[in-house]
Amino acid sequence: GIVAMAAGTCSNGLPFSLISACSLWCAIRGRRLWDIAMYSSLRAATASANPKAVVLDDSIEDRMVLKKISGGTDGFYRKLTEMDVSESAYLKAAPILFIACVVLAFISSIGKGRPGAFAYAFASMTAMAASFPAALSYSLPFSLAAVTAKKSGGAVAGWGGACDIYEADGALITDDDIFPAGTVRISGVKLFEGVSQELAVRYAASLIITADTGSARAFSELLKSQRLTKAPVRDFACYEGGGIGGTIHNDQVLVGSSAFMNLMSIRVPKGLESRGTVFTAVNGELIAVFVVEFAPANSVKSALVSMQRTKTGMLFAVRDFNVTPYLLEQKFRLSMENVEMISVGDCYKLSADSKPEGADTVAVVCRDGLSPFAEVITKGRMLRLTALICTVFSIAAAAFGVLLMFIMFANNATISVSPMNAFIYMIAVQVVVSVLSRFALRTAK
Repeated sequence: GIVAMAAGTCSNGLPFSLISACSLWCAIRGRRLWDIAMYSSLRAATASANPKAVVLDDSIEDRMVLKKISGGTDGFYRKLTEMDVSESAYLKAAPILFIACVVLAFISSIGKGRPGAFAYAFASMTAMAASFPAALSYSLPFSLAAVTAKKSGGAVAGWGGACDIYEADGALITDDDIFPAGTVRISGVKLFEGVSQELAVRYAASLIITADTGSARAFSELLKSQRLTKAPVRDFACYEGGGIGGTIHNDQVLVGSSAFMNLMSIRVPKGLESRGTVFTAVNGELIAVFVVEFAPANSVKSALVSMQRTKTGMLFAVRDFNVTPYLLEQKFRLSMENVEMISVGDCYKLSADSKPEGADTVAVVCRDGLSPFAEVITKGRMLRLTALICTVFSIAAAAFGVLLMFIMFANNATISVSPMNAFIYMIAVQVVVSVLSRFALRTAK
């Protein structure tokens, strides 16, 4: 523009001020979206007095599992403010693009015997190098992910948290995630001859509450309804065969499924081997059978569907011996082929509400249930993937634009080198990034 004004003519072409102004506006817009994303994430993280942190647990050898824990969000802000992929990529790409613009402009103008066209060639190439989505490749998907996650009661810890979420082997899902409060109830009790209901209820409930299974809340309510208290349990043990055991008042008590009772050489009468039943035996004799009903929640089903859609690994650390892949398929009408059931030994270790040493918070959830947990995981995975694709596309589009201008100048096709054509190209690049960001984050719902 300065050269054209000094010469008093635009014979070499119109200035590219419009392109540069739009690039600057997009950069400001990108910063604004980043501010919105930061505000939404921090507001979501402080919305609850006792938020739950999502951390990576490596308790299982060669596995990194995402789990929820209570108390503390250490490392969340550090992860949230880590340098993102767009920023780090353009720190390396910008000097290369600028040097390329200088060299290619020199070759296509002075090298071709047209020194007066250097300024115009250089201006067109540098304008194309500053692609519109340069500052939007990360901030746009980040803001979309942060705003939608906030509505669900969660927040992803920016690029650092998204990378950790993406690289994890799966998400740890517990009893309360699958069947939250109000979805498990005891619909019936069968007592065997000579057994008091008080003894049967107290023994079964005490063992199940100690194990803290998904049906513990229902048995606790059963205790209260009969004005009973939990008995102390000694020598508690969990078995891979689908049951638990312990000593109560010097009696050896076993609680589990019919298959577990048969495994422990305790005879189960025919007709009682239905699913969802809890058998209780004392000193090798069956004393009672409790019928437990599991009601699927629509919110849980939606969360499972979203995790399956984004190919998120699901590791079920379920303590309740009745919750099996077959039961889940029946209740939620979903395929559980890709679901991994954690062994009993690892299940109790992983589902413990304790933070692994040195683990940073990669996301925060402020509401109970599986939905907020699934939301931050799916949004984190899609944020990482979308930002990476948009950044690569943005840099590739900038490099291609520079190369395109060079080819046209080198072949003396200066008529095609116009601000309007450049503007159309840059807008097309921006539209692709905008559509890709919105489509990718929408598929994570």
